[in-house]
Amino acid sequence: MVLVLLIIFMVVTPMLSKGVNVDLPITQHHDKRGDDNRDIVVAITHLGQIYVGSTPVSLDRLAGAVTEERRHHPDKAIFLKGDTRIDYGQARRVMEALHRVGVEQIQLGTEEEASSR
Repeated sequence: MVLVLLIIFMVVTPMLSKGVNVDLPITQHHDKRGDDNRDIVVAITHLGQIYVGSTPVSLDRLAGAVTEERRHHPDKAIFLKGDTRIDYGQARRVMEALHRVGVEQIQLGTEEEASSR
């Protein structure tokens, strides 16, 4: 019985996180945010694919998708998750598209560096 519950937990848990999984940059100091319901998550995968939450969008349609999300959730911040393997130019183009629709602040996602203690 415990094994069955463990398997169910292992299958369901990844589906509970919001958005798309990417390999985030590792930093010493980071804010644990983004994979909950406080933010609108924009993700860029290692292949350069862009997602708003778990919905794929093109760069041309990103502004409209984020505007629509903000219309429904005006109090939510934008949380950008960029895979460590993406080109900086791709991240910059995404940020510029967000700025064009009035996003003034973008929280950048990182992973916490493992402690050596």
